[in-house]
Amino acid sequence: MTRNFNFFLLLTFILAAQLMLGFQMQPLSVSCDNTTINVATTYTIVITRTYDATGIPTAWDTQPVPAGSNLTIVFPSGYNTAYGYTLQANGTTYPFVQSGQNITITSLFSTNTALDSLTLLIGNVLNPTPAITTDEFLCYVGSDYTNLTTDNFASVTLTPGSFKSCSITFSPTTVNKTGSSMQVAVTIQNDVPAGSSVLVTMPSLGYWFYDIAKQSFPTKTSMTCANISSNINQVITCVGGVASSTAKTVSASGMFSTSLASGSSFSFGIASMLSPPTVTSTRDAITISTVTSGSLLDTCSISVTGLTAQSLSVSIGPSSQTASITVNQNTTLRFSVVLPDVMNNGDAVSITFPSGSKIFSPSISGQISFGAGTTVGSTVTFSMISVRNLTSGYILNFTFFTYTAPSSTKATLPFTLNVLRDGNVKMTGTATLQASMSSLSFTVSQASSVVNANTTYTFTLVIGDQILSSGRIIIIFPAGLSQLWTSSACAQLTGTGVTTTATCTLSSATTLILTNLNSSSSNIPAQSLVISVYGISNPSSTQPSGTFNVTTYYSSTDDTSVSTGAMGSITATPASLNNSNVQITPSSYVVKDSNVAYTVSFLTTNAIPVGGSVMLGIPYSIQTAITLMGGVCYGATSGSLGSVTCSGVNNTSSNMYEITFTNLFASQGVAAGANIILKVTSIFTNPVSTDAVGSFSLTTYTSGGYMIDRTNSGLTVAMTTPADFSSVSINPASKVNSAVTSYTFTLAQPSAFSSGSKLDIIFPTEIVPQSLTSCTDGASSTLTCTVSSQTVTVSLPATVANNNFSVSVATVKNYFSLKPSGRFGFATRSSVGGYYSQNLSSITVANNVPSAFSSLSATFSPQELSSTLTTSITFQSSNTISSLTLSFASTFLVGTLGCSLSFSGSCTTSSNTVTINSISGPASMVFSISGLTSPKAVPTDYSTLTSYDSNSYIIDQSTDKIIFILNCTMPCRTCSSTTSTCTACYNDSTITTSNYFNSGTSKCVDACETGYFADSSQMKCNQCSSVCLTCQILSTNCTSCNSTSSFPYLNKTGTAGTCLSTCQSGMYADTNQSPTLCVNCVGPCVTCTSQTACLSCTSGTYLYLTSCLATCPPNISVLNSALSLCQACDAVCATCSVTSSNCTACANGTAYYNFNCVSSCPSGMVIQSNTCVNCDTPCSTCSNSSNNCTACDSSTSTPHFLNNSCYSSCPQRYYNDSATGSCLLCSLLSLNCDICYNSTACVSCNTGYIFFSNTCLLTAPPGYVNISGQALPCTGDCGTCSVLQSNCTSCKTLNFLNYQCLASCPTTYAPVSGICTACSSPCLTCSQTITNCTTCVATLSPAVFLSNGLCITTCPTGSYANTADHTCASCVAPCLTCTALSLCSTCTTGNYLYQPSSSCVTTCPQRYYNDSATGSCLLCSLLSLNCDICYNSTACVSCNTGYIFFSNTCLLTAPPGYVNISGQALPCTGDCGTCSVLQSNCTSCKTLNFLNYQCLASCPTTYAPVSGICTACSSPCLTCSQTITNCTTCVATLSPAVFLSNGLCITTCPTGSYANTADHTCASCVAPCLTCTALSLCSTCTTGNYLYQPSSSCVTTCPAGFAALAGICTACQSPCRTCTTSPTVCESCLANLTPAVFLAGTDCVLSTNCPTMTYANQTNNECVSCVPPCQTCTSSTTCTTCIADYNIHLGICYSSCLIGYTPINSVCTICTYPCLTCAGTTTTCLSCNQTTTSYYLRNNYCITSCPATKYGNAVTYECLPCATPCYTCNTSTSCFTCMAGYFLYVSTCLLSCPTGYVGIVTTCLTCAANCHSC
Repeated sequence: MTRNFNFFLLLTFILAAQLMLGFQMQPLSVSCDNTTINVATTYTIVITRTYDATGIPTAWDTQPVPAGSNLTIVFPSGYNTAYGYTLQANGTTYPFVQSGQNITITSLFSTNTALDSLTLLIGNVLNPTPAITTDEFLCYVGSDYTNLTTDNFASVTLTPGSFKSCSITFSPTTVNKTGSSMQVAVTIQNDVPAGSSVLVTMPSLGYWFYDIAKQSFPTKTSMTCANISSNINQVITCVGGVASSTAKTVSASGMFSTSLASGSSFSFGIASMLSPPTVTSTRDAITISTVTSGSLLDTCSISVTGLTAQSLSVSIGPSSQTASITVNQNTTLRFSVVLPDVMNNGDAVSITFPSGSKIFSPSISGQISFGAGTTVGSTVTFSMISVRNLTSGYILNFTFFTYTAPSSTKATLPFTLNVLRDGNVKMTGTATLQASMSSLSFTVSQASSVVNANTTYTFTLVIGDQILSSGRIIIIFPAGLSQLWTSSACAQLTGTGVTTTATCTLSSATTLILTNLNSSSSNIPAQSLVISVYGISNPSSTQPSGTFNVTTYYSSTDDTSVSTGAMGSITATPASLNNSNVQITPSSYVVKDSNVAYTVSFLTTNAIPVGGSVMLGIPYSIQTAITLMGGVCYGATSGSLGSVTCSGVNNTSSNMYEITFTNLFASQGVAAGANIILKVTSIFTNPVSTDAVGSFSLTTYTSGGYMIDRTNSGLTVAMTTPADFSSVSINPASKVNSAVTSYTFTLAQPSAFSSGSKLDIIFPTEIVPQSLTSCTDGASSTLTCTVSSQTVTVSLPATVANNNFSVSVATVKNYFSLKPSGRFGFATRSSVGGYYSQNLSSITVANNVPSAFSSLSATFSPQELSSTLTTSITFQSSNTISSLTLSFASTFLVGTLGCSLSFSGSCTTSSNTVTINSISGPASMVFSISGLTSPKAVPTDYSTLTSYDSNSYIIDQSTDKIIFILNCTMPCRTCSSTTSTCTACYNDSTITTSNYFNSGTSKCVDACETGYFADSSQMKCNQCSSVCLTCQILSTNCTSCNSTSSFPYLNKTGTAGTCLSTCQSGMYADTNQSPTLCVNCVGPCVTCTSQTACLSCTSGTYLYLTSCLATCPPNISVLNSALSLCQACDAVCATCSVTSSNCTACANGTAYYNFNCVSSCPSGMVIQSNTCVNCDTPCSTCSNSSNNCTACDSSTSTPHFLNNSCYSSCPQRYYNDSATGSCLLCSLLSLNCDICYNSTACVSCNTGYIFFSNTCLLTAPPGYVNISGQALPCTGDCGTCSVLQSNCTSCKTLNFLNYQCLASCPTTYAPVSGICTACSSPCLTCSQTITNCTTCVATLSPAVFLSNGLCITTCPTGSYANTADHTCASCVAPCLTCTALSLCSTCTTGNYLYQPSSSCVTTCPQRYYNDSATGSCLLCSLLSLNCDICYNSTACVSCNTGYIFFSNTCLLTAPPGYVNISGQALPCTGDCGTCSVLQSNCTSCKTLNFLNYQCLASCPTTYAPVSGICTACSSPCLTCSQTITNCTTCVATLSPAVFLSNGLCITTCPTGSYANTADHTCASCVAPCLTCTALSLCSTCTTGNYLYQPSSSCVTTCPAGFAALAGICTACQSPCRTCTTSPTVCESCLANLTPAVFLAGTDCVLSTNCPTMTYANQTNNECVSCVPPCQTCTSSTTCTTCIADYNIHLGICYSSCLIGYTPINSVCTICTYPCLTCAGTTTTCLSCNQTTTSYYLRNNYCITSCPATKYGNAVTYECLPCATPCYTCNTSTSCFTCMAGYFLYVSTCLLSCPTGYVGIVTTCLTCAANCHSC
């Protein structure tokens, strides 16, 4: 309280006076009617007597106020005393004197007055300003301040005035908006002194600032304020502050540099404020005050109005994002709400449904929790009870249960969704819902499906949702169906609650509206409803109709649908064409004829529209070049035929070739009943037989290819003329005369067969099929065939699938001679009877093999070589013969032949041939021939007998029956017993060189065999001695021995020797030589097996191995004098003596033992120095050394083995192991065992060890105690014990303490491993462990506190030190650390320290962010001055006004590829590279093409991409692709016209194309056109093709009758039938000319003009070449002359005449007998005939014997010279006689005879037996 200093002095004085006088103070109270400053009001001053506890007054009871006393009231400073007061005392008006601040009542006490109370009313007092608590009022009596009242300090608290007007607005006007500007405008009531300020006080923290409390609000920090009105200063200083614990303030100072008078208005703004959280709220009042000197002047408290709720983005849909909401459906709604601002815990969501909505059991569920809903009218409200606030941008999704969808597809009125705080709107948004139509299923059927038929359509609808009685049904028919009814009654309804007939209305050509569905007011329920609609005309073709649509409507006034359905198209069936109005005419009726034209005329049943077509189906039985359709089609709808475009396909499903006439109706269609004529030329090949073909088909089509009329049965054509066979060949299995054989016929006809076809074969009269003939096909399968006279009919198998086939006919008899037959005839017929092919005069057959004589024999005598023969021939023939020839083999020597006949005939001879003519006689005939000499060699060739008919054609012939056969096998001349058992040999070496006769083997040999030697004088082979293998001159003169005999070894002397059984002593058999020879040994060997291998030695030497030595090698051998041998030591001996087995040293690996070498010593011994020595006693066995025992001798006094020694008994600590005889350590059991008796049992222990269970231990085991060296068990619960069994040192299950086992430890102890251990300091008490404290020692310094069993000086995170009980008390979650119960210093994970309140929050307030690193709420301003809300140091959530939020930052402009939408940088969508205004409003593209703010995968056809931008095509392109100059179509209106070619629009089309005016393209000519005038009208052709002008088509081969000339097919000139390179270069000739002409080269000539070496062939009208080497001929097989170097013989040309003939003037002439062959003349012999007599050739003459010095060679039958000095010989070296002066020795001529012989006359004769020579 402020006091005037002078007043204070006065007061001090009065108090002092009172104390001195002993007066009691009286209480004083001051009040006024109106405390508002600067307001005139009445003050009430009351002075009241007070009483003590006994009820005695404390004042004025002894000192009444003296009469006449004055009462003075002193007003504090600030009151305007000149204002004119009024005064009453206890209700009576008294006069008073006003002086300064004093009011004195002079007449109040007229007497001494003792008063209980005094009430003064002072009126018209003007309250001072500003609103303060005034200084004290003072009241006293008298003029000397005596009798002063006590407790006279009374003051008045003034209240500020109210502004005449005040207002607060926010910009923007959106609620709860951070960064808002608050604008304050007031009109003042009281003057504002200069230097005053304005104070703005915000609402309570519990409401508005629930939001702002978590955001930055400056406290005692400069804030931004700005003047708005001009009567205050521009620069205003604003400071934030805290008015109280529930309010925050903004103090604006410096705005009043001068005073402001009452009634003045001013305004200013405060920036960066948070606007109120809701649209309206009385709790959101803001107080505005003017302040001077810290006290208020005027004030107002105002709630902000004019705010708008933040706009919610609300979408409503089905609960499943993939589903939809259909009408009348009970469904759950999914609300998706994008929060523009924070939604706090406790906020509510209200949903106001459109009127009429049906909701029941309302509830919602979502990501957050909501309370139960409350429903008021159509509004349902849910409070959020989530534990967290939802931040701006949060998408709140929740599902509402349960809602009934609208009855139609009309959009609902808006749903309104509000976010409420305390029932006030904070955010709001609306959305509408439109149900989709329910699915309506239906079917459609027609009474008739025929094209254009007038019929009834029946719709069967399944209606799932009811329709009002005023509802309607709309049926939308597809285009193409037309209605033929005019009445409004067009349909019949069948169903529940419907009328029979409904009203029909056509709203369009295809839309039928059915109304008046129900005559009553009842709704039409869900049901299956049948609607029959009459008078519907089916489509005019088979084109699918398109989709039917049926939609039901709820009512007549609601134009939205209920349900709808669509059904796929119906397809009409084509109407029938009348076959009687169809005529088909081919240009040829010849089977398989090609290039046939077909003409078809017919009448249409239905109209054909413009652009329609006709398809002509050709049955497969008529072949066609279906792909060569250019220029072959003609057609007419009236008048003459004209060329039309057609195309063909092979339709395998219908088995037809289908030709479509496409432009017959290009300009106009035709009506029903029109006559259509179609013609196709040149591409057909007639059927394969004369049977009627399968049906043609005719179909008419629309321009879209859909059928109108059709016929595909009953349209047939039959051919009248069969085709010729393309080839026929006949192949008899045998061409032997008169043979009964099979004939194979291979025929090729132009067409294939059908099953059941037959073949007729007409045989010529010469060839006779037998009555029991059979037939087979080419695969040898049996065929059925019949014979009628000369005709065989064969049933062909079904497997004949092609036109080339073979048929074999068995048992056909050939003609009896080689004469050609008459002509065969052939015909093939189908199973129906029509003919395929026919040929009745095409081919003949001639045999080429004569028949054999039925019997034939020939005899020759004698049957020896080189002998004069007598020959007889006997034969029979089954045919009548006219002549015979017998040609002898060339090996015979033919002399002058003579013949003798047993039948009538004439015999002539020529060379080696006998000819018999004019034969008549019996079937069996005999004739004999003389004048033959047998050959000199074994004959291999035959003589030939041939018979002929009257035309000189061969009948019978024998080429392998007549042969000269020897009686004996060569080289025998004579033989016996067998033909190879010789009795004599030929002595003519020209016949054989095997002239030696071996009587022993009965053979004739060239040289004598092994075991024989030659006796040349007698030409015999004599046998060697039995011991000789071979010998010479004499039988005993051996040259080799028989190795298998008893005498195999040859003791050779000179060239021969004697065969021995063994070689003589001192010799050896040398088997390396042949024959095996006996060879002398080399000394000193006496006997040997080779020169180096001795078997015995001379005296004084000894045999060692295979050598003879003077002395034996020492040490390694010993002398065996008895055997004269050096005998080697045995293998085991290193050395030996006396005998070989008497070792003196042993080889490695063995040891010496008793004069032997052994691999191991006997038991009881050991190897030492390679010698076996005995083990030392008492060892029974030892190793390494004799004293190193391995076992002990049990029979000794020391039988026990230990450590390689033997003991009488085992020492201490060992026991005797009876199994091994060894002493084993007790240590196996225990090192401490003193005595043991086996491996497992100790008896006593060493000193210091404890015996336990047969073992020795240093200490007793656990649970035992050592008592006198014995381990005894502890008793009780002792786990271990000491000294005594009951003296526990540990426990089994209980707790050990002081040698006892306790069930539990005392509180100051805890069990540690079963031991009660004192609690560890600073624990006072503990549990379970000594460190697990339960209380702490309270007297420690520093103090300790209990936490989780520990006493610690610093409490852990999450707790604080509680000094009351010395515990660490837990911080209240979510504090991690704290300094007191609720004063957090750090926070748990997921919470952050908000330092202003030392509290932990899950979400930091606005302008703070959750900093995970520090766990604190840090200011966003650290990140960006432009960031409003952030969630870390690098990530902003929302930005200040004017900035754009992007990727957690705030930018002035959106980055490339993004657009600013409501302060958010959102990415351009799709392929937009950049965009503007909207995300989808592209200004450039990434990969696609930009056009009109869009990115297109491809530019429109009139654009092309240029650097990613769609650019208009360059003229004259109409459309383009890839580039603006790459045209795809051309502008059609240019002059001159342009046409598209390879991406260019040009005026002249390039070669190979033509200008197509229909689509302005250069259309390619159809290959092989090179140039053309239309699609298929060629003008020139590509290389290799020729222009066929009649059809303007290009062909690879000109048709018959045309020549390919300069690229054009030109007609051949007569008489050419076909031609090649020019019209006059013939390829074949016309066949029907007289006289006939024949093709010679490329000319057609008369038969007389056929070229040399050709003949006129009547069959093919050609000059056919004679078969070389014919020079001239009359047929291919009959020559008349021959070419050079060839000679004719019987019509055949030979390069060499046959044997027995010689060429004279190019004619083969027979040689004169006895020449076998000749040359030059018939008598100049080259070889001789040996048939009857041996002739030898000498000087080209044949003679019977050779002259002297010559001999007749029996092989060559020539006279050859003998070798000199032979005078006569039988071979060139085998002499018979010698020339003068020579002697014959054996077969050799010598000047002198050899030893043992004597020359007498001319022969060497053997000397007498006893003469060596003579």
